[in-house]
Amino acid sequence: MVQGLTTTELLLQFFSLFLPAILALVGSYALYSKKQTDKENALRSAIRTEIESAERLEHISSYVDNDGQGPKGDERPPVPSGLAAATSLYNSHSFELGLLDSRERESVVNYYSNVTILNDMIAAAQESELSDRELLSTEHNYLRWQLDRVRGLRKSALIRLDSDKVPEDTDFD
Repeated sequence: MVQGLTTTELLLQFFSLFLPAILALVGSYALYSKKQTDKENALRSAIRTEIESAERLEHISSYVDNDGQGPKGDERPPVPSGLAAATSLYNSHSFELGLLDSRERESVVNYYSNVTILNDMIAAAQESELSDRELLSTEHNYLRWQLDRVRGLRKSALIRLDSDKVPEDTDFD
């Protein structure tokens, strides 16, 4: 005669079947979550490092802030060569910016968008110099304005990337 299973036996069978599956699911999610967090932290750190390394802004600043004049005011130094700031890491990892929170992402995108404009302006100034054409004062003033804007956005992005130290309602723009 077949005897029915007791409630305890049914529960034991249920848990023996589904508990390993539930544990595997929870473990997989925890592993995925950790990998995403590690990837997010690595991206944040790499972008912060690239933004911090924009020391050429100060070199360009010495050219722009002196109205393109040398230290004695009588010699015209060449337009600084190269880029104002690197964008290679940003360009190669822009598809991963979704890992950052919205405020960090907005600050980073604003910074790099304006760096791209500044880099283009410097390249145009270099071309003007090669063709022996002086920068117009409006071009020079706009270059100065853009440089100041990039400096401010750089500071804002660096602070945002350390956002755990910044109050939520702080506005940098």
